[in-house]
Amino acid sequence: MGLDISGACDNVRRQALLQALADKGFPPWIVEMIRSFLSDRTASFHLPGIVSERFDLNTGVPQGSPLSPILFLFFAAPLLEHANTGKRPVVVEGKRVMVDLFAFAFVDDIYLLAISDSYGANCKGLETLHESVISTANELDLRFGAGKYSLMHFKKERSKKGHGDIIPDIPGFSKPPESEMRILGVIVSSDLTWAAHISMIIAKVKQRMGYMRFISGPTWGPNLKKMRLFFISKIRPVFTYACGAWFIRRERGEDSISYQINNKQIKRLEKVYTFCLRKISGAFHRTASQVLEKEMFIENIWTVLYSQAHLQRAKAFFAPDTRWRSGKTFDFRKSGVRNPYDDLNLDAYADIINLYESICCHEDASFREAGLKAMDDPKARSIRLRKFIKVRATRTCRVRWEQYILQRRLDRAMTSLGDNSAQLPAALKEPWGIKSLGYYDKNMSRAQTTILLHCRTEFIGLKAHLSKMGIKEAGSGRCACGKFRETPFHLFVQCERLKDARKNLERVVRHVSYEDLLTKDSQVATQWALTYFDIEQFDSTPKLLTRKPNPIALLPPFLPEGETCGLPADITHTIRRTRHIALLAGGNGVAEARPPPSPFTMKCLAQSLVQIFDPRRTFSTTSLMYSCLVHLAFPLP
Repeated sequence: MGLDISGACDNVRRQALLQALADKGFPPWIVEMIRSFLSDRTASFHLPGIVSERFDLNTGVPQGSPLSPILFLFFAAPLLEHANTGKRPVVVEGKRVMVDLFAFAFVDDIYLLAISDSYGANCKGLETLHESVISTANELDLRFGAGKYSLMHFKKERSKKGHGDIIPDIPGFSKPPESEMRILGVIVSSDLTWAAHISMIIAKVKQRMGYMRFISGPTWGPNLKKMRLFFISKIRPVFTYACGAWFIRRERGEDSISYQINNKQIKRLEKVYTFCLRKISGAFHRTASQVLEKEMFIENIWTVLYSQAHLQRAKAFFAPDTRWRSGKTFDFRKSGVRNPYDDLNLDAYADIINLYESICCHEDASFREAGLKAMDDPKARSIRLRKFIKVRATRTCRVRWEQYILQRRLDRAMTSLGDNSAQLPAALKEPWGIKSLGYYDKNMSRAQTTILLHCRTEFIGLKAHLSKMGIKEAGSGRCACGKFRETPFHLFVQCERLKDARKNLERVVRHVSYEDLLTKDSQVATQWALTYFDIEQFDSTPKLLTRKPNPIALLPPFLPEGETCGLPADITHTIRRTRHIALLAGGNGVAEARPPPSPFTMKCLAQSLVQIFDPRRTFSTTSLMYSCLVHLAFPLP
């Protein structure tokens, strides 16, 4: 049963709070500081168009201060200290039944728990426990709103025995039992399946991802590294909140336990997690989650939840307050159901033992001494536990990645066409680790990091991939040169149409190694790809792709049909409508007879040229340049 305190912070009596602090043994100077903190306070009412005069307010604790919840805990501590918890007898239908009663709270959220073999006995036990809490609350001048109470009966998942909507006899409370209850931000269902809480997580994540669309897109906004930080700090905590309580599951591939989260619920979490990674990275819809996790160095959702829950349980073993551990043990051989938290806590305890063994068995005596000393310090111990579990999570991710690579190699070998299609994408040629994240330089734009990810995964808007997706316009997926499929590797290394442009790239990076272009020289390679790959998705990116734009070299105004001419390699300013003019030569480097460009296209190119050579000039002053271009494009006979 969840209780509701009416106006919790406003009804705190100052003298009673100060006396409670003194009774707890706080030094007089701290009590005096708290008295000063609570004294000489004023307040005023703010209504639309009306502001009252300030008046004294010497009751309660100020809301909004981080100190206020702590002070309220000391004030309201007697509610739990004087509650009739433990094993208590109750009378149900003339029979005496023993009920285990518990009470716990966080600030002003108080919950009562009754455990027995009868719903009626539980209700009687809640009445007894509630009466003791109300008796203490009256002494503290705290008021409870019974109309806002909530009640839930737990039952086994497959139990057919109903509770008949029975409720405790508490004045002012008449609400029927609920099937779900929110306890400290976690949706707990009566059958402990956690489906409702997972649905709430998914809804929250999608809401935050919707907000993200206002600040970022695949080709604009913060780059991949910044969006990764946004995901880790703002999105992933929604998944991991209180996972030590609700993520009842062992590591992938291990034995099952009672009341564990089923595979369907895991797949729901994995699906929305992958959706987030694709949006954050700007990847294509069908990009595998394993590839995105490896490129951004982010653990999969199963590993994240298990590691976080594991760490919470391991740290709980060192908690100074051990009242959370129940002194009662249940004979699971009699009930047939083993408490899943017992198994998970044993796994966490095993990691603590392994951590101690790794310290004690180390060869260096100074390391052993420092390690054992750190385990006695709560902060240092927490850091070591986190690192130890992090290493285990990294090992799990590495194994998962190696299994995925093996499967991809088999699939690629069976479907290869005998050409370079048998090659794996660049992202799949490296082991799991943080090294891949370093290729996405912090100085890159969002468009650069996106096209780099597309090139490394080969899920990109080129014909080879588009044909796999069933896009009819992509045809067979072969490049316009007619030799190989249009892939990033082909355009960077093989395509004859980009021979001269590739020479310019080689002069800058001093090589044409495909592996190096997508790793250590990724910044230059992405600028080149944005210029020459002719992908419509990136047409809206900033037009100047380099800090110091090279002068544009125009082709001769007239070239006899059949005469060869290399493509200009100095073009760094790209507009989709003007690209047709800049690349007047055919796909094989031979000029073709084609209709002249439209006047509108010429006007766009003229405006672009003026903005490059003199950005201060406006479009209205380009008439002379436009006339020159018209004469170049339409030479007189």
